[in-house]
Amino acid sequence: MLELIPLFTAILKICIGVRIVAFTSTNHRIKPIYSILAVVFVAYFLGSAVSILVKGQLVTLSELILTIILTVLIMIAQGNLAELFRGIGK
Repeated sequence: MLELIPLFTAILKICIGVRIVAFTSTNHRIKPIYSILAVVFVAYFLGSAVSILVKGQLVTLSELILTIILTVLIMIAQGNLAELFRGIGK
């Protein structure tokens, strides 16, 4: 079971990166700070996933738990980082 922690973490990080990239803004004003933040998030999460899968980077259980929480929040916000930082449901 412990050997699956890095795989699950990498898959979740890929899901986060893809969901942020797939966000389409229909009725929202796009602010440059959120666009820059989205690029940083995507670069970090996809880069981290590649590092885990290719280099065998060590992953702790706490990192997996935080990644699960962040994945759920990103999916609820439908990839909208502005909504995530403003608060979901406001």
